[in-house]
Amino acid sequence: MSPRKHAGLLVLSIIVGACQCGPPSGPDAGVAGGMGGASVAGGSVGGGAMGGGTGGGTVSGGGSAAGGSGSCTVPANVSPIPIDALCDALQTGLERNRFIDLTQCGEPIEARDTPFLLGVNAGSCGPDGGFFPAAIARLAVKVDAGLMAYDPMQAGACRALGRSLGPAEAAKCQGSPCERVFVGLVGPGGTCEDSEDCSGSLFCQPTGGSSCAGRCVARLASGAECNPDRDLCNRGSPCKAVDGGFRCLVRGPVGAACAEREDCEAGLGCAQRVCVTRLPTGSTCTADDGCQTGLGCVFTGASGSCQPRAAMGAACDPAGAGAPPCIESECVKCVGSRCIAAGVQSAPCAESRDCRNSFFCGDAGTCLFRARRGGACQAALSGERGSCLYPDDFCRVLTSGSPGVCTQRPSVGEPCGVAAGLTTLCAGSSTYCRYTPGSPGVCAANPQPNEACGTAPGQTTSCVTGRCKFDAGVCEAPTGPGTPCSPNASNCRSELYCESSVAPPTCTAKKASGQPCRTDDQCTDGLCDRTTRQCSIPCSTTFDNEGASCRAGCPNGLRDGSGLLLFAMVLGQRPRRRRDTSPRRD
Repeated sequence: MSPRKHAGLLVLSIIVGACQCGPPSGPDAGVAGGMGGASVAGGSVGGGAMGGGTGGGTVSGGGSAAGGSGSCTVPANVSPIPIDALCDALQTGLERNRFIDLTQCGEPIEARDTPFLLGVNAGSCGPDGGFFPAAIARLAVKVDAGLMAYDPMQAGACRALGRSLGPAEAAKCQGSPCERVFVGLVGPGGTCEDSEDCSGSLFCQPTGGSSCAGRCVARLASGAECNPDRDLCNRGSPCKAVDGGFRCLVRGPVGAACAEREDCEAGLGCAQRVCVTRLPTGSTCTADDGCQTGLGCVFTGASGSCQPRAAMGAACDPAGAGAPPCIESECVKCVGSRCIAAGVQSAPCAESRDCRNSFFCGDAGTCLFRARRGGACQAALSGERGSCLYPDDFCRVLTSGSPGVCTQRPSVGEPCGVAAGLTTLCAGSSTYCRYTPGSPGVCAANPQPNEACGTAPGQTTSCVTGRCKFDAGVCEAPTGPGTPCSPNASNCRSELYCESSVAPPTCTAKKASGQPCRTDDQCTDGLCDRTTRQCSIPCSTTFDNEGASCRAGCPNGLRDGSGLLLFAMVLGQRPRRRRDTSPRRD
């Protein structure tokens, strides 16, 4: 994937996940999350007008993008997405992707659960701003400046493709409309800010100095020397360490030495450190990677044979000793020589980490579905989340040793504490439980400047703004330029930093790009270049052409500003599952 396509794929990969109206329904919804690969008849997107977010575009019949296990044909009757409607589309798509992750192994999550589990801030597209609006505004500026073009019809086609295939399958389609939503317009040798500005497969190579500006150049061919911090190789040929230096990977043919499958030509496997043809069913093998996708190497004595992987409920052996390994899925694992559903209802477990996020490990050593609000729960200590499904709930236990009830955390003004039936965890991120031992407490908002704070009972050290001044016992208001400050706990306003080279340390205006600096906090843009010791425009994290590694910082690092735009987890893939950190048998 070329760098300039990050804007299209990072933004529109979320749109790819957009649902029709809400979470999937039907008998297969819990397992597949609506990610089927069924073909949808219709046309494909043709060339649309570019620029300004108002360009048109037509939908022509008969075409399709290549790749994927299902049809990559774009459905007919595509509706364009104007750039001013892009934020809402992103919000919907992000919610869809997260719902798919929550249900991919058949978890019984329902539509009523999603507001409590997804953590999607529906208001982030409002006038108060947020991450999506800021990122889209940044791209809109580039469109207005002629560095990039936006095609609303391609955006609509990308969303339609995702609705028909699901995000994972749609991401496999080569040449899909998702790659043509944001298009770079800067040609070879032209000045660029990010790789997304460059046309075609060019990337933005840093030119050095205190600025992150670069020039659009061609990718390097396989075998060429490369600098992993400054260069991108042709697709499928990452920059790898070779003999003390770096070269764009030359993938080996059958018989070439390899350390992993990536070292071999497309379609080959790496078995016993040699590139091999991936063999069909019944072929002699020495390792799973020598067999075609969907097969495993099953050994009978010293001889191995490629055989279909074991399905749910079938006999299995992870090492292929007399039985095949299970199908490759995080939802299935081999336990007791049998493929079982991993981490879901009734699956064996030793602790809650062995279960999917919506399950916990019960006393009988099996995974149990967590309780919704109002349901019976258990917890090691009263006031903890315990076996409740929603992260903002706690298990309200009135009598020690008895089951509790999943209850929403108390809000400001409501009772809290350590007594039976209470919790010290209040709802919201800027709240605390104000209580003294032996007395009931109440949830309160974190103190404002000049309000009491500290470590005494009933107090908190977390102030809404500024810091807690312990000697005075109050929250100190952020101070203006020229006022004394503490370098280790700065009380300066956000546009200032604490200059420690003077006596006493003083709040000082942050420095613009190009001005001398010692630390990042001295710079308006948050980056003090480590080489020039000058304030610089910060670079976003950038993904190499295989999406495998990331690096940050300029002028010594590759830039791809659209990596800043959204999260890596939405690059057409399901987000990685977060492990539950609940205590064992909670």
